[in-house]
Amino acid sequence: MPDKPTADWEQQLKNLTKRVKSLETEVETLKENFEELNDYVESIDEDFQELEDTLFHDDDSDGMEGAEDGDAEDGEPAHIIYQCPHCERDIIVKAEDEDFDEDMTCPHCGKPAFP
Repeated sequence: MPDKPTADWEQQLKNLTKRVKSLETEVETLKENFEELNDYVESIDEDFQELEDTLFHDDDSDGMEGAEDGDAEDGEPAHIIYQCPHCERDIIVKAEDEDFDEDMTCPHCGKPAFP
């Protein structure tokens, strides 16, 4: 075995070092993209929470003392109007009557309202 590294060995070491630096750059880019995506998802989550609070009146500071959750300001149940993606007709549901965890079908065409 020679005392000094061969030129081939030195070239392989240079290539390995170059590849490790390239991987380091890629990992840093992935970290940055992940952080940006995480911030975006948190923003969407906050928007959905605000929408849910608006639809279901979970905020008791809305000036509607005595009204039940889900009631509109005039005392009527809150309604949600949604357009069916299949037949494009409006679907009107009482927010308190709908379980959004279950599949809802359009009463007009019978297809899933939330595909």
